[in-house]
Amino acid sequence: MGVNKRFSSALLSSALLLITAASAPGKQKTSAKSATGDEIEVIAHISLPSPSSGPLKLKTADHLRRDYLYIEHTTEQMATVVDVTSPNKPRIMEELTYPKTGQPLQLSSIEGETVLLVSSGAGGCSPGASVTVVNFRQPDNPRIARQFHGVTGLLEDRARGLVYVTNTEGLWILQKQSAPDRAVEQQYERDLLYNH
Repeated sequence: MGVNKRFSSALLSSALLLITAASAPGKQKTSAKSATGDEIEVIAHISLPSPSSGPLKLKTADHLRRDYLYIEHTTEQMATVVDVTSPNKPRIMEELTYPKTGQPLQLSSIEGETVLLVSSGAGGCSPGASVTVVNFRQPDNPRIARQFHGVTGLLEDRARGLVYVTNTEGLWILQKQSAPDRAVEQQYERDLLYNH
């Protein structure tokens, strides 16, 4: 009995010492955790390959079961593409340099390897605004697929995959189409073959 009593006493003393140390001012661990258990914590960090001299704008998009973050360097007229499918292991995929159009461009919409770039003010009806559809299938050689000049309005209907552009020639309706996901198609074919 004496050993159990000494063990209990030692355990109680250790617990009191821990409680006292935890409540000492200036010794508490700081955390963003609230009383309800909500918190925000850093789960990853990577350095960007190209430092920006101006503001950055961020957009997200998914393509072929991958999630991407587009970090737009507005001053440098480029975007860094980061794969954030596993948010705790982000990977820089590539840097996309916008084609030279004579006007500063901003990333508006993304559909896989194709992006919609707008000159400043395209949504605000400023004179001379443009909308440019650019394909980055070959990142070192971006191809302008279509360009709209004299744009007076721009609206994206994300639910339907449509983009409405108005200019001096009238209304243009663009449809965003994802490339087929070959892995999903193959799985569907296997399921049809073996599960029916």
